[in-house]
Amino acid sequence: MPNLKTLELGKVKKADGFFLALKTSASEARLESIIHFGGPSISAAALHAYAQSISTMPNLRDLKLKNVIIADNISVSITTSASAFGLWLELIKHYGRLDISAAASEAYAKSICTMPNLKTLELKEVNIPDGFFLALKTSASEARLELIKHYGRLDISAAASEAYAKSICTMPNLKTLELKEVNIPDGFFLALKTSASEARLESIKHSGGLDISAAASEAYAKSICTMPNLKTLELKKVNIPDGFFLALKTSASEARLESIKHSGGLDISATTSEAYVKGICTMPNLKTLELENVNIADGFFLALKTSASEARLESIKHSGGLDISATASEAYAKSICTMPNLKTLELENVNIADGFFLALKTSASEARLESIIHFGGPSISTAALQAYAQSISTMPNLRDLKLRNVIKADDIYISLTTSPSTFGLWGLSMKLATNSIVGSRALADIVCTMPNLRTLELNDARITDDFYLTLAELASRTRYHGRLLTTESD
Repeated sequence: MPNLKTLELGKVKKADGFFLALKTSASEARLESIIHFGGPSISAAALHAYAQSISTMPNLRDLKLKNVIIADNISVSITTSASAFGLWLELIKHYGRLDISAAASEAYAKSICTMPNLKTLELKEVNIPDGFFLALKTSASEARLELIKHYGRLDISAAASEAYAKSICTMPNLKTLELKEVNIPDGFFLALKTSASEARLESIKHSGGLDISAAASEAYAKSICTMPNLKTLELKKVNIPDGFFLALKTSASEARLESIKHSGGLDISATTSEAYVKGICTMPNLKTLELENVNIADGFFLALKTSASEARLESIKHSGGLDISATASEAYAKSICTMPNLKTLELENVNIADGFFLALKTSASEARLESIIHFGGPSISTAALQAYAQSISTMPNLRDLKLRNVIKADDIYISLTTSPSTFGLWGLSMKLATNSIVGSRALADIVCTMPNLRTLELNDARITDDFYLTLAELASRTRYHGRLLTTESD
């Protein structure tokens, strides 16, 4: 079939003859992907033919095996032709059962490392013998892998986990490591620390399942800070011992990290949260901090205030989960205004106390912010709203303001009219604009009196005629020379 690109084999009984015949015609196949789920065992001869077929298909890029019971023969067969096999194959995804001997698992590891084009390896809920990781270590320097994704349980010995860490650090092209719900023995992290300086990793994504000792968590933090190319760290629903953050603080100045994204629960002490802040503020290359549904103790924000002037952060994105005291929210606002390089603040569905906006007003003239993006969240008091509007008007570098489903529209427009001529805004974007006459007039007044406004975007706008009538009255003195974009959703 000249156009067949994907072959999916479910729980289908295939006679040995299928695989024996596949071998004879494999070089003619145009297949780019084979997906094999379940199915019964086949003979050694058929397995050998299957492996040889995979190795000789000239366009095959992806191989996905899920709950496929593979005898030792196929691993050994793959090894014998791995260099040819790898001329094309770029991705292997392996899910579920892998019932093979130690010798076969070693052969499989060798295959993975000698495939010249294999870039991605995914292992999900796969029980692999120790021999796989011990063999991986010996051949890691030959591997062309750029991405390893490891999901689910990993029941291996301390020696095997150490070998795995060493392998990761000696693979010359490995850029990304993703660990999800993987409980790895302490030895993995202790070994990672000793080899971290050799690693070429640029990104680590760690989700869930991290049950390790304090010593191992400290070693993990040290590793992260000493990897010379590591730019991105993502932690999602990871229960990390306090030692991780305390060690992060002591090694932060060595880190090359440019982005930290932290999602989900963070149950650490006040002292530890302070150490986390100190680490963030002393990382010399850290540009982006994302906090998503992270419940952080007050101490984090109180410490942030004292260290904010040291931070190199250019962007903070905060989504959900902010249950802090009035004092802590005030400290957060002060921190945002005193960070010398902070250009973008994004708040999405964040519960912020009125104190945040009141404190923002007092320090707004110091802020270097160029963009505020505020989506969702609860209503705030009239006093806090007025303080927010005044903050916006007095931030000297603020150019773009985006408000979506946040604050009653009429209220913000009326508050903004108190000092719009001082605004440096170039772009104003709002969703769910207004319904009232007063609000429509206030919006028109803002548009006409902001001296630098170039773009106005109103999404789902429900504006009364008074907006356009007022705009016409004030047009002779408007500075607005840009675009007015109004859209409505269906």
